[in-house]
Amino acid sequence: MSTQKTNPLADNYRYQGKMRHYHRSSKNDEVKWDDWTGDKVKSPIRQKFDKILVGAGAVIFGLGILGGVLGVIYIVLNKILPLIVK
Repeated sequence: MSTQKTNPLADNYRYQGKMRHYHRSSKNDEVKWDDWTGDKVKSPIRQKFDKILVGAGAVIFGLGILGGVLGVIYIVLNKILPLIVK
């Protein structure tokens, strides 16, 4: 029998597991927001069209809200004003 014991902390005896997925470095360092969200990059013409569409929608929505407010004021004044003037 040998009196020399094996060292369990030696490199040959030590367990080495695989590297975890969250410890691995990314292969592509320049990941853009569109890649994370799965969106495709829009062309400049499509971006301009989207901006115009959003602007037109905002104007139409604003005019609708303004018309609603004016309509409420008109109805309230038609009902209340004759009672006050009498």
